[in-house]
Amino acid sequence: MSLKSLFSSHSTEPQFVLSLGDENAVLVYCVDGKAKKAWLSSSDYEKSTDNFKEAFEVNPDAPVYLLLDIHEQLYRDEVIPILNIFDKAKVLDRHLYSIFPGNCLHSYMPIETEKNGFFLSSENKTNNYLFIGVPISDLVKGWLGIMDKIHNPFSGTYLLPVESTGLVKKLLPKLKKSKEPCWQVLIGYNIAGGIRQIVLKNGYLIMTRLTQINPELSSSTNCADEIQRNFNATVSYIKRKGYSDNDKLDAVFITSDTIRKHIKDSDTETRTVTIMTPEQVGKRLGLGNISSSEPPFCDMIHAVWFAANSRKKLRFRRNMATGKSLKKTIVQFAPYVLAVISIVSIMLVSMSFIRIVKIRKSTTNIKQQITKTVEMAQENELLLNRLPYSASKIREIMSLNEKLNVDRQINLVEILSNLEEVLKNEVVISNLSIRAESIKNGSVRRRRSLRKKAGTAIVITINLPNYILTPEKALSFSDEIETQLENVFTDYKVEMIRPPVDVFSNQTLQGRAGVKTERDYTDAEYQTKFKISKDEL
Repeated sequence: MSLKSLFSSHSTEPQFVLSLGDENAVLVYCVDGKAKKAWLSSSDYEKSTDNFKEAFEVNPDAPVYLLLDIHEQLYRDEVIPILNIFDKAKVLDRHLYSIFPGNCLHSYMPIETEKNGFFLSSENKTNNYLFIGVPISDLVKGWLGIMDKIHNPFSGTYLLPVESTGLVKKLLPKLKKSKEPCWQVLIGYNIAGGIRQIVLKNGYLIMTRLTQINPELSSSTNCADEIQRNFNATVSYIKRKGYSDNDKLDAVFITSDTIRKHIKDSDTETRTVTIMTPEQVGKRLGLGNISSSEPPFCDMIHAVWFAANSRKKLRFRRNMATGKSLKKTIVQFAPYVLAVISIVSIMLVSMSFIRIVKIRKSTTNIKQQITKTVEMAQENELLLNRLPYSASKIREIMSLNEKLNVDRQINLVEILSNLEEVLKNEVVISNLSIRAESIKNGSVRRRRSLRKKAGTAIVITINLPNYILTPEKALSFSDEIETQLENVFTDYKVEMIRPPVDVFSNQTLQGRAGVKTERDYTDAEYQTKFKISKDEL
């Protein structure tokens, strides 16, 4: 099937259409929806195999369609409850097999339903279905066996009256939407089976009839009488289905010019009657050169019309009793299966490739982020190395500060800053101790016992500078430091608990002094100790 046929109802592919009747079989080779060659043979499949062998060799790759025009056809109009989309197919299949349980070809198609006088054609709005079956007689079974043996791919079995409903609509005036029913009838003489009548009601197949003609009475007059008699019988029959004389009925007769002269318009009960030859039909529908005005047979008309339409109406289902070989099925559908597998494989490969590309991009981005992070860590490490103080020491001090801040809210940084402001690098603190006790936590007895001694106490031991060599200067320098500490620690009590020298009652100054060649802060000339305290409020 070409790409064009997917979007158009007109078929352009070369194909064979085998129109099979009870009497004869007509094989038509069509290209681009037009007849190229045609072959006629009897319906005996054993004798026709050799006759059609040469025909199929014209194009061994062209598909073959079997179009049945036999007498025995079964139709059942059934009302099915409105079903959801998931259960519809299963229910219809079960109903189909219950109507035609035997060995037969069968299928179904939706038909119109009437609502408030209007006929609805949408499948989604209808619950009426036409179930169709064709018993698998020896004739049908034999020809299906031939379809399995030929080299050409077999594309299915179809029914001529169903597929030619579009032909009726094309030849007769277009129906207008109306509350009144409209009837259309096509009558043609087929060499394969006989006089075929197709009756439509509001554009849908309502009935079909096939009447065989005695070859001995095949004169023009007898054929015309037979056509008119069958048409009148059809009009009488459709009255049982609701037709009245006031309803619109359009009919088209496809016959030869000779028979046309013997058909009288006055003998029909139709509102409009159109009589055409097969050649005129072919030209009007663009089906190519069908045949001359003689003979009057319409088999090629139906076959070419079927071939020209890519959208078939109804394909019969085949069961295992038809003898269709599994190998033939595999060979026929293998290219389509392989095409689907190839498309799916290409899609999977494309998706995998896209995923790989995305993963590569993500990996590249992650590597770039890692490189930037390493560079930033190296830069931070260089900055830490340039600091005047060790980061580990700073962390220890900060940790100690956090411990001191618990309950007491002691700011170690503030205390050290105040000490630095007073001492100004002139002295060295040899020892520093901070004691902080709280009475807020613990039992009542513990709080009472600690109330007198609770508070904050800072004890510092200071080594005086080496240039202070006399006791008088050491004591004076210590007094100055005490005064400065009092100015800085305004909320605290500052006292010198150990002066640099001892003062006795006789006012004799005794101190510790020594001479050393190198400065040693652990053993300075003079030391003094201060206590900075604050009681608990």
